[in-house]
Amino acid sequence: MIYFDNASTSWPKPKEVLDEVTSYFYHVGVNPSRGAYQQALHAEQIVSETREGLAEMFNVQDPDHLCFTLNATQSLNIVLKGLLKPGDHVLISNFEHNSIIRPLERILQTKGISYTVYESDKDGFFNVEQIENLITDKTRLITCNHGSNVIGVINPLATMSKLAQKHNLLFLVDCAQTAGHTEIDVEKYKIDFLAGTAHKSLLGPSGVGFLYIKNPDLVDTFSEGGSGHNSSSKKHPKTMPLKFEAGTPNYLGIAGFNASLRYLKDKNYIKIHNYEMELLNTLISKLKEIDEIVIYGTQELSFKIPLLSFNVRGLFATECSYTLDKEYNICTRGGLQCAPLIHKTLNTFPHGTVRVSLGYNNSLQEVDTLIDALKKICSDMRPSYSTGEVSCKK
Repeated sequence: MIYFDNASTSWPKPKEVLDEVTSYFYHVGVNPSRGAYQQALHAEQIVSETREGLAEMFNVQDPDHLCFTLNATQSLNIVLKGLLKPGDHVLISNFEHNSIIRPLERILQTKGISYTVYESDKDGFFNVEQIENLITDKTRLITCNHGSNVIGVINPLATMSKLAQKHNLLFLVDCAQTAGHTEIDVEKYKIDFLAGTAHKSLLGPSGVGFLYIKNPDLVDTFSEGGSGHNSSSKKHPKTMPLKFEAGTPNYLGIAGFNASLRYLKDKNYIKIHNYEMELLNTLISKLKEIDEIVIYGTQELSFKIPLLSFNVRGLFATECSYTLDKEYNICTRGGLQCAPLIHKTLNTFPHGTVRVSLGYNNSLQEVDTLIDALKKICSDMRPSYSTGEVSCKK
């Protein structure tokens, strides 16, 4: 099997990650922060090491301002539902995932929150003047999906940060697709909230996300319960990170996350990224040689992560992805990729695109195999091929 769906979940994981999860399960296996015996203290040490590793990666000055969640979706929900008040206005990009859109739609109905979408062009680039024109006296928050999970284009943090500072807006960054690919410095870019996950380009297990909150007093608790501290109180702790870590954490996942962060540091994640981008460069150049292929978003590598979307003219995206899987054992992601707004910009809604997302385990040979498969698919359909309007419809 050839796996090209790393933007969904990176696979396979480094052996070090699997070994750490197994070791934790067999040799530690207890709740952190729930006892004073050695095993519990060891578990807490692993959690602390992971938190400190994340703090180092993102230049978080106080690791306790990083809390563990289930995934990036939960992290984003915590911010949106705990921060926004009736009457607040939010600016979101057309890059956003449903993990931003759906919570906003929910609280729009219950709290009277409003939001406006600032749109990129079809290459994935934003116009600051157009964004500024959308800011009102009610605007409190601007969100930035740092990297589109559909076209792999990066939304520049420096530009968005300056805009947020100029208009005194809180700045929320979704780094689910970019963490482990590019620099994300919460101090440099004045980031108020950073939401991400372990299981994509950070190469960790699923079921572990993270959330950085610069000022925890701005955000209400998302859930309350056991914390292992001050159990006599009926009120949930307000101190970080306990404020947003009610209940038993996914300690197996956190242990694996700790190993993946060490792996990325030891191997130098920039070198891994550069290798993946070499694969992407080859993929783009060879896709451009196939007349029936339409590539979406800019093809300039300096603005991208190792991910792209395309369509075969005259073929539904899901049909192409299905054929690649069934006949060639190649895994891609066909459809809307949980991000409908960017597809409306690209005119690929509602059928979507075929997404290829590369990982550190992929090879040039696998890229060539994909290209050969696509050439065969296009060759088989050429008798009915039309050069009309680009579309993902038959």
